[in-house]
Amino acid sequence: MPDLRDLSALPDEELVELFRGTGTSDHERSVGAHAQHAHRDGLEHAVFTVIVERYQKRIYFAVRKMVHGEHDLADEITQETFVKAYEALPAFRGESKLHTWLYRIALNTVIQRGRTRKVRQMVGLETIEATAVAEDPAPDGAMVQSETTALIDRKSTRLNSSHIPLSRMPSSA
Repeated sequence: MPDLRDLSALPDEELVELFRGTGTSDHERSVGAHAQHAHRDGLEHAVFTVIVERYQKRIYFAVRKMVHGEHDLADEITQETFVKAYEALPAFRGESKLHTWLYRIALNTVIQRGRTRKVRQMVGLETIEATAVAEDPAPDGAMVQSETTALIDRKSTRLNSSHIPLSRMPSSA
């Protein structure tokens, strides 16, 4: 397996070429075709390790800002970003800098996680129905409950991803 110190000196473009197996760096030429083929997986791992070490902190802190300082979430998203990058690196076209590409993967991952979290943060219909039943001791409570449920059903079908989750709406009190 190549020495990480040698690889860490290479520019991003050469690292990507080595990862793909199409590179022509001095290091690759010195390894030789047979040894390169035999150690392909080791080379991919070593090259990607250099990429992670080079960009992990930058991506983590960018993600952490995006998720308002939530360390655990930033850590998860950073890890997911690098998993996605590993899978997509052979298709990296080099039209942008590697850091920009990684940042975009991270941003897309944050956006996707945000959509998932918003759905989870919205108050569930069961919670609203339970509250309506518990707070209405009047004899016509069943009718009010069914009207409330129908109103909620109509309103919730019109919600889309651009609406503010109910749990984050400012209180009017």
